[in-house]
Parts: sequence; C-alpha cells; structure tokens
Amino acid sequence: MKSSAVTAAHCQAAPAAAASIKPSRPVETAYLQGQPGTPFPVIRGIGWSEDQGRRPDMEDGMVAISNLAGVANAWLLGIYDGHGGRQTVEMLLQKIHGNVLQHLRSRAIERWQRYRQRAMSRLQDIRRRLDELHFQQQLACRDVRVLMPPTQRLVELLRLGRICEWVLQCEEPSQEGRTETEKSSASKAPTPPSFLTICTEEDVHRALDEAFVQTDVEILRDRVYQSGATACVCLVRPVLRLDLLLEMRPEEISDADWAWFSVERQKPNVIPASTPSQHAIVQADITVAHLGDSRAVLAYTDGHAERLTHPSDHKAGCEREVRRVESLGGWVFGERVNGMLAIGRAFGDWSLKLPPGKANPPYSPTSGAFDRLLNIFGTSPSHAAEQAAAERKEYVVSNAPDVRSVSLTPERPAQVPGGIRRNSPSSRASESQTAMSGQETGAGRVPGLLVLGCDGLFDVCSDQVVAHLALEFLRQLVAVHPDMSPCEAAKATARMLIEEAIGVRGSTDNVSVMVALFHSFGFSGRDGVTPSPQACNPPSVVQFSSLSDGVPCPVFVGRDQLGCPAEAVARDALAA
Repeated sequence: MKSSAVTAAHCQAAPAAAASIKPSRPVETAYLQGQPGTPFPVIRGIGWSEDQGRRPDMEDGMVAISNLAGVANAWLLGIYDGHGGRQTVEMLLQKIHGNVLQHLRSRAIERWQRYRQRAMSRLQDIRRRLDELHFQQQLACRDVRVLMPPTQRLVELLRLGRICEWVLQCEEPSQEGRTETEKSSASKAPTPPSFLTICTEEDVHRALDEAFVQTDVEILRDRVYQSGATACVCLVRPVLRLDLLLEMRPEEISDADWAWFSVERQKPNVIPASTPSQHAIVQADITVAHLGDSRAVLAYTDGHAERLTHPSDHKAGCEREVRRVESLGGWVFGERVNGMLAIGRAFGDWSLKLPPGKANPPYSPTSGAFDRLLNIFGTSPSHAAEQAAAERKEYVVSNAPDVRSVSLTPERPAQVPGGIRRNSPSSRASESQTAMSGQETGAGRVPGLLVLGCDGLFDVCSDQVVAHLALEFLRQLVAVHPDMSPCEAAKATARMLIEEAIGVRGSTDNVSVMVALFHSFGFSGRDGVTPSPQACNPPSVVQFSSLSDGVPCPVFVGRDQLGCPAEAVARDALAA
C-alpha cells in the first residue's frame, strides 16, 4: 500500500541529528513535559495515522514542525488532501511552511518599529512623571505637611521605563539563521524576542493569507497544472502581547510580567513557565488557515467541539462560494465549479483558475493544461506566474484562505474572526465539571485536543462525534495503559478515528488524521513508540534551507504502516 508523506522539521536541528530521527514516532521533546516555553505546555503529545482506503492511490500529506523558528512550544501542523495526483501535495510539503515564516518575519519587523515608536512616547511620559515624583520628594523633605510619594509608584514607573528602554535598544526582533559572527557581535546587545512571538493576530492572519497565495503562485511557476489540494495549516505559538503592555498603566504590570523581562532576557525564545493567570502579556494562541474541506476541530475537556475552519468547508455548492464564483464569470453545476471541482478553494487546479471576465467553456483539468494556460493568460505559464505574483487576482477556484485564531489560555478563551478579538461561545459557557486532567475555569472551557483531518474522516463523522470518540477513547486508554506517553496516546487516537471512519462508517476515501493533545490526560510515559524494523520503512532524509535563512534543516519522510504498537493498542481497545 502506498502511503502519504508525513514530514517533520526541527528548526534548530543540525544535520548530524538526522540519524536519530525515527519515522514512525511523532516528534516528542523534553519541553512537552512542562519545561519553560509558554504559560502552560501547549502540545503535550502529537500523533498521526493514515489509510489509503479503497482509492487506487494515496494523495494525502501531513507535516508537523516542532520548535518552530527556534521558539519552544511553537508548532506548525498541516494536512493536505490532494486530487488529480500528488504533485501539488508534494509542493505544499516542501514550500508552505517556509513561506509562512518568511511573511511572519516581514510582518514582525514592521510591527516592531511601531512598538519602538510607542515605547519612545511612553518613555517620555514616564520620565516626566519621574521628574514630578522627584520634585514631590524634595518638597516633602523640606515641608512636613507634604506627603512623601509612595515608593510603589516609583517602582512601577521604573519597571515600565526599563521595559520601554529594552524595546528601544532592540532594533528588530530576533531572526533565526544568524551566523556565529553575527551572534558574537550582538552578544553585548539586549536580546530581543523572537519574531514569532511578537506578531499580533492581524499580522499572523495577513502573513498566512500572503503565504498561501505565494505558495500557489510557486506551484504554477513550477508547472504543476493538473493536480490540486485542499489544505489546513495550524500555527500554535506563545504570544508576547507587547501591544497590551505598551498601553498598560504602570500599576497594571504584574510581578510575573516583570519577571519575564528582568530574569529571562538571556533566553529570547523561551517564556518562563507559570500559570496563565499570573501573566497578562503572555498567552498561547492557535491560528488556523485553510482552503477546501480539510478541517481542524478543537475538542474541549468537557466534550464540546468547536470547528476552527469555515462552516461551509468551501464546498462549491454553498451559497457563499456560488456567489463568489459567479461574480468572477464562472458557474457552478452539480455542486461543482465549472462542473468539475467539488470545492471552491484549493491549491493548484490552475487549469480552472480563470482571470476575472474570461469565462471559457470547461476543459478537462487533465488534458491540454499547457495550451489552456496559454489561452487564459496569453503567455507562458512562467510569465503568468510572475504576473500573478505581481498582481493579486481572484480566481473561480480561490487561493485566498479563511483564517481564524483562538486563544488556548483557559482564563481568556476567545476567538478572532478576521483579526478582531471577541468572546467565543465557549467563553460564555457555564462552568463545567472537571474532565480528566484538565481543570475547568469559571471563565470558559479548557482546550483538550486538536484533530486535523481530511474529508475522508469528516464526510462520515461530525465534529461532535470526532470530539466525543477521541475523548472517550482517551479515557478508556489511560485506564488500561497509564504508562503510555502522550505521543503514543495521540497516535492511537488518530488510528482509532481512521478505523471508525473506514471500518465502521464506510468511508471509501483516503483518510488522514493528526491529533495534538493539549493535556497529558493522565498518561505518565515519556518514551514514544519504538517500532520493530518490519513495522516501518527507514526514513529518507532530505536537506531543505527554506526554514532558516540558508541553515540546512533535516526533513524526514516516514511511512505510517499498520502494526505499530500504538495502533495495535487502538485496535485492541476498539475490539474490547
């Protein structure tokens, strides 16, 4: 059986580390066990599984990148569902994560300059207030009728002033891939935070949108015309809310917030571990961008399921996509764009992506693709790609993703549609009972796990069914195998969902599932799955440099075969 590629990249790894990579076990590193990284460990375990089903070929792909941009507890997860071949999926596995980081860097540099301007304004105000306090102190020393200003006010002003000075001394956020000479020359300078942690939600949304469009243009530039793919990309990261900090009053800065600046400045990519309630400026967010019907579902520990992708799944027959396609000169017949594609948004499918106002009769996307592109653009595909890169165009099969952010901090659960934060339905829910190892808060639900899946899963299982099955399976699994690691449990859960989709509910499509646990759920083991040599094929290691400015990062391609221990546990649990 041909299997899809599951790619995992470590942004700080060296080529020598490639020999230690095992293809069958998910990435599991020490900081997953609660070492400093975010206000609370975000992803404690991650696992995936897949099945070709009854299809003649396996066209799915998955990617899991840990330690993203060198930031502890930062992850990029992706699931790609190809159609018409694997060419587009292979391009996504190689390119999209690098493009996301590239655009995040650009946004972070712009954002940092705005922070520096605001810090300068605040610092001038702080110095003025310090002068007033100093004058009041001198006056109190001469006149007993004048009260001495409280020492705490002075301390609070000095703290905020030092933070503003630090922002001004750091010319730009830290970038990965610096040479040893650059690191040595900058050793005496204040250490800035990582670019990944200072981007606002608006920055992340725009970066993901631009990265998706850029990746699609690169697919055309590399002359991949005949295939396409849906995609769901999840960015999990710690967030340093400097936008809030620089607007705070001095008395609003907590001791925990100040400790981050005073103690941890030598570790720019590590946020000290603490409970979320101690921090006002340190949070953990997940941002999801997608094209097509691959989904991300967040399951809370009380059993509630929340879809993080668009409710329409970008199906061609939904009213929103029909209006968009028809406004661009296309048409929807039989719930398919131009009678061919069942989704309105996807990577690739360039033979269907007509410029505005040039609606032609439908052609088969698998024949005459080169000639069709010549007819559409009046030039070569390479020139068309450059034109598409220079001018953002709308196509009947859109490459513009829907993007949404959700806070993973239990005290402040919220959602951000379109970059504007507002309370989510979960934040208005009543307090629920304690579920497994997660503690419910009075302010909202606690995220339990994240499920990424292609339509092979979600066409036969609803969001709520997936959440219920996963949580109930974890409850039963921890009772029987408490010594499993969270990564093993996540892998077993992913396999269980595949068995449910294919074996129980009759899915005939390729099925790929990735599960990320936000809680340990009581699993105490630290060692992941150790497969037998017969269970999994050896990895093929390839060098890519797109993640870190010319620094090679080992990328491995593994095969997820049947018979691995975690999957055997899943089968036994289902049989029981």
